[in-house]
Amino acid sequence: MSLSPTPSQNNTVLFWEAVLEKELVNVVALLEKKQTRLFLLRNLPFDEQTESNCRTIKFLENELSTFVGLIAVLEQLKDSYIAFSASIADKLISLSVQRDYYRKELMDLMATGGVYPS
Repeated sequence: MSLSPTPSQNNTVLFWEAVLEKELVNVVALLEKKQTRLFLLRNLPFDEQTESNCRTIKFLENELSTFVGLIAVLEQLKDSYIAFSASIADKLISLSVQRDYYRKELMDLMATGGVYPS
């Protein structure tokens, strides 16, 4: 009696988990680069502060806000996919158990001569 998902089902789950994890890592790396640039611009000496730098700071702050939202969405998507795949795995296990039970019942009936033993 098999109580686990098939290898292809496991491979699919692992593939999408890896894709989501990779995208999350990429977004975090971009976020860190932008945070570093923002930190450097904010800490320029006063005489080096230009209008262009101020616009860039505001632009970076908006971008960082977007990236933080994107990270949250990716994390939710990953968690939802993991929960969904776990739910599917549970259903597959339940169906496998039922199948094995009915298969055993059928084999027992066939061994004893059917529903109406003589």
